[in-house]
Amino acid sequence: GRFDIVTRGWRRFRILSLNDEKDWLRGEVEYFDDEEEAPAGADAIENALAAYDRLQREVEGEFAALDREMRDLSFRMAESIDDLDFRSILLQGKSETQRLRLFTEFVEAYIPRQQYVATMKKKAPTNGAGHKRPGA
Repeated sequence: GRFDIVTRGWRRFRILSLNDEKDWLRGEVEYFDDEEEAPAGADAIENALAAYDRLQREVEGEFAALDREMRDLSFRMAESIDDLDFRSILLQGKSETQRLRLFTEFVEAYIPRQQYVATMKKKAPTNGAGHKRPGA
C-alpha cells in the first residue's frame, strides 16, 4: 500500500532535480535563506497582525499567540492558514516584509472563502438549500 509522511523542517530549500530510479523519490536540493538582514517594516507587521486578529475573530481554527518581535512571524501566522498552495508560495519568499504583505492580502480573500465553507457545512445536511453565498 501507500501512505503519506508529514514532516516539519527548519531550513527552506528548492528542489533542483528529482530521481525516481528507486521505489522512493530522491532529489537534489539547494538551501536558501532570506535575502534581507533587516527586520520587517513596522507597517507590514502591523497590517499582518491586524489581518491575523481578524482571521481569529471571523474563522474557526487553531491560532497561536503571537508576538510582533517573533523571528519569522509570517511563517507563524501562516500555520493558521489551511491552504497548502499559499503556504508553498510563502515559503518561496526571500523577504519577511514581502511575506507579511502577502499574508495580509491573502487573508482578505481567505476569510470569505472559509466563511462560505462553514456555511455549506452547516447547510449540507439540510437537503442542499445552501447554494447561495452568505449575504447573497
